Order: sequence, then C-alpha cells, then structure tokens
Amino acid sequence: MALLKDIEIDDYTMQCVNLVPEAIEEEFVRCPADIAYWNERLARALKELLLAKQAREQVGARLHLELKARASLEGKDTKVKPPTVDDLNAAVEVAPEYQAAKLREIEAEVDKARAWGVVEALRVKRDMLVQLGARQRIEMENDPVIRARFAGK
Repeated sequence: MALLKDIEIDDYTMQCVNLVPEAIEEEFVRCPADIAYWNERLARALKELLLAKQAREQVGARLHLELKARASLEGKDTKVKPPTVDDLNAAVEVAPEYQAAKLREIEAEVDKARAWGVVEALRVKRDMLVQLGARQRIEMENDPVIRARFAGK
C-alpha cells in the first residue's frame, strides 16, 4: 500500500493517478483506459449507494409500520395515548436493523466519493498530458534536427 498524506492507497490506484514524465507516450496510451476503468467503478459505486439508500428506506418504512401497528394494538387494550410521528421516527432510527442499513448506506457513499476522487484525478492527469504534449510539440518544432528531418520529406 502506498501512502498519500496519511491516506492508504493501493498500488494500482497510485499507478493510475501518478504521472511519469519520462514515460509520456505510455501515459498517453494508458490514460483513456484508466478513465474508463474508474468511470465504471464510479458507476458501480453509485449503483451500490442507490441500492443501499433504497434498502434503508424500505427498512425504515417497514419498521415504522410495525411500530405503528404495535402501538395501535397496545393502545386499544390500555387506552394509552398513541405515539406521535416523531416518537415513531425516533424508534425507527434507533432500531438495530435500521442502524445497520444506514451504516451500509454510509459505506456506499464513501466508496462512491473515493471512486469520484480517482476519476477527478484522472481528468486532471489527462489535462496535464495534453499540456505536456503541446509543450513537447513546441520544443520539437524548435529543434533543428527534427526540423531538418521533416523538411527533407
């Protein structure tokens, strides 16, 4: 594992986002594939986030209905004042099943943010490669050996 300012990053990710000026041709060739790969990872992370959010909402709705039905049955027998909507919402949010679903949603959000960050770094890398390529072309135009070679064609 590589470290980037106290953050562990796997070696493959570091290879994707690092720019090696000495291997500019390889970087040009590799960059589109890296962007495609990480865009796919971002899409999967987004899908997982949306599925986790949907699952959390379903757990919350089911628990809300169950608690409301239970309170309704208990209220008929004891004539106790029924719980308010806020009481039901609070009971749902502290339920272990809801907490687990919320934790899965949070983890999915983190995975999405991580993939988005890599995609953004790759976009910056792509822009840097374009700038390096333009600078190399300018330098090559001013090189007398290269000018002579192309002038002879």
